[in-house]
Amino acid sequence: MWFAIWLACFKSHTPQALETTMAVLSPEEQLFWSEQSDWSGAIDLPGDQKLGYSIHFWIQDGVLKATMDIPMQNAMGLELSDIVAGKSELSFVLKPPKAPKFSWAQYTFIRTKEHSWTGTLTQMKQTFPATLTVGEGELLHRPQTPEPPFPYTTKEVMVPLTELGAQLAGTLTVPSEALIQPEKGWPTVVFITGSGLQDRDETIMGHKPFAVMADHLAVNGVASLRVDDR
Repeated sequence: MWFAIWLACFKSHTPQALETTMAVLSPEEQLFWSEQSDWSGAIDLPGDQKLGYSIHFWIQDGVLKATMDIPMQNAMGLELSDIVAGKSELSFVLKPPKAPKFSWAQYTFIRTKEHSWTGTLTQMKQTFPATLTVGEGELLHRPQTPEPPFPYTTKEVMVPLTELGAQLAGTLTVPSEALIQPEKGWPTVVFITGSGLQDRDETIMGHKPFAVMADHLAVNGVASLRVDDR
């Protein structure tokens, strides 16, 4: 899923000023997009994979603005630019911050029904089918993710990196007092993320593997520390 991997590299950056073209909408068009502000769709990727996303539109000074969420990549609020909205056509561009122009993702849709569009995503000279329908997308359901109340203690901590002049924010998980603590204290595991940008749970496609493992360790008498990347 190269497309997903490419976007994931930029998911934690704050949107920057973008090279943009804008067109003022008619009052009728402004009313349409104001009343139908939340849309969702999916991109058909190789290997029968689908990448779901949501688009959130709003009107600012008569101009249509939008952001994109890609929950499977934990990428939210990605700013869209070059938005062109007509009665039968819609297009926009996703320009990841600091990404070269050849990597920009260009979306083009044609209206098939009043609230349904069919089109394509073109990126790095490859094109994939895409859909867009009014309504918010379904939230990712990951039943294995631990949810409170927890049968153990969790604490928000800061880990100082003195030599680097930085701090890492993290979560310390300690087994319940109902368990018998060993004389030398709880055995403890420190989770270390791999390359690339990750949070303390190593979230990917809505999965939180480090949180799941920390939960399992805690109920079995093992403390753990997991921290965000710098």
